[in-house]
Formats: sequence, structure tokens, C-alpha cells
Amino acid sequence: MVLGALPECNQFSRSVKDGKTVSIRDLEHSYRCEDGEELVMEKGPGSTRQPLIRLKDGSLIAFEEWKPVKLRRNREKLDTIHSSPELRAVLSKAYEWALKQCPELWNVELQCLGSAQNQVLEKTGGFARHPERNNGKATLIMNTEDGLKHFETLMQARKLSVEISAQKMGLSPEEMTPEMLAAFIFLHELGHTKDYLTRYTSHHDFQQARKQEMQSLPVLGANPSVLNTQLLYGGPLSDWYDANRAQLRQDGYGDRASLHRAQEKAYREIDTEAYADNFAVQVIRAN
Repeated sequence: MVLGALPECNQFSRSVKDGKTVSIRDLEHSYRCEDGEELVMEKGPGSTRQPLIRLKDGSLIAFEEWKPVKLRRNREKLDTIHSSPELRAVLSKAYEWALKQCPELWNVELQCLGSAQNQVLEKTGGFARHPERNNGKATLIMNTEDGLKHFETLMQARKLSVEISAQKMGLSPEEMTPEMLAAFIFLHELGHTKDYLTRYTSHHDFQQARKQEMQSLPVLGANPSVLNTQLLYGGPLSDWYDANRAQLRQDGYGDRASLHRAQEKAYREIDTEAYADNFAVQVIRAN
């Protein structure tokens, strides 16, 4: 999360609990949460700090009292997915499985959108945002509004990626279903948020590691989700491919398809992607 200055305020907060009133002067640092709320730290004896949540009305509640509120909100977001009862059921179950495996994920903000609200969701099932890119909140944006049909489309458009996901779950590609794919993507993206909250709390550090990993791929820096289209005749990498075709063949990439396949496989093995995949697999196998 990103530390930010506490807004100036000359008033006192309402009672937190046990009749205790906390002066605004006893508070330091704030983290933006959601819906106009903030996580603030109350000074205690010596160097101790107690986390509190400032609600929109200015009152404060203990952090542990706010936790079930946040969990309820996320569950309600999943419960109100109206595009597909099957998708609603599988994502709700996956969320509970993930929380059981990694309780700290309760604080991840869930956004249930569709491709009409976010164009990135046209080509993927979901994505995660680092807290430092999203007002201090680790966020998972999931395509739910386009329904289960969206994941049926992904199974055809991203066959190789689906095949790799199935293999990691110990399944054959034929055993994979749109419901399984949706659950895997959801858990994979939660794995990214876990990475942001543990290994890469600094977005700069994550970017640097990610940049280095992407430079290890057969086509340096290219995301496999768009590489196939970029390599097509007239695409932005078409001339590059033609100019380097002889060398690519020497390297074992006989055609565009084999190069794309190698890119997809290598991408799923870079550390930040493997971490998210491994989290998804770990959660699924534990349930």
C-alpha cells in the first residue's frame, strides 16, 4: 500500500469501542481503502501502532471489526454476478478456497466488469493491479459481465494457454471446461495480488523484475496473448519476422506458429507468471 498524508481535520472522531475516543492528533499515516474509507494508524505506548478504519462519516472502528465488512462486500460482488449462475457459483467457490489457503487476500478489492467497461477484458479473463497503481489497493479485475460464453471463446482463441493451464492442473486439454478456465484465471490473478502483497510490495521492483523476465523470451518483451496477431502479415512484427526468418529457423522456429508456441511456454515459466500459476494450482489441489 502507498503511505499518504492524513487529511487535515480539527475534529475528534467518534467512539471506537469501550467508550474510548481517539483524538485526530493521535493518528498518523493513512491508506486509502475503498468507498471513501481509510486505514489509519493510532499511536500507542512507545512505538506501538494500532490499525483503525476511518469510515465515510469520519468515525473510527477497529481494523478487525472492518475485516468482515470487506469480506462481505467482496462476497456480495460475486453473489450479484447476473450474467451466468454457473460463473457466479464457480468464482464464489474459488474465492472461498483462496481465502482458506491465503487469508490475507481478504483485503484484495474485487471488480466484476465486462469488456464494455474495460477493453482489456475482451482478450483475457481478468488481470491484477499493484496497490501502488490503484490508490493503495491490490485489485483483481475479472470479466464476469460477458458471462461464461467469454471463457468458451477464450478456450478457442487461447488454445495453447488453456492447454498449459490444464497441464499444470494435471488435466488433459480435453478435460478443461469454461468453468475450470474461469476458476483458474481468477485464482491466477489472485496469485499476482498475493505476489504484490508479499514479494513485490514496491511496484518499481516488480516492474524491474518483470522487464528482466520478459527480455528472456524468444521474442524479447512480447506478450504471447497478442504475439500471434502481431506476427500475421501486415502486423507490427511481420516485417521483423521476415527479416529474421533464416535465423529463427536455425534457432528451431520453423514458422510463426512454432515461434508463438515457444513464446507462450516460455512466458508461463518466468518467475512472476509461474508464481501466480503455482498459487492457483496449490489452491485447486487443496480443495
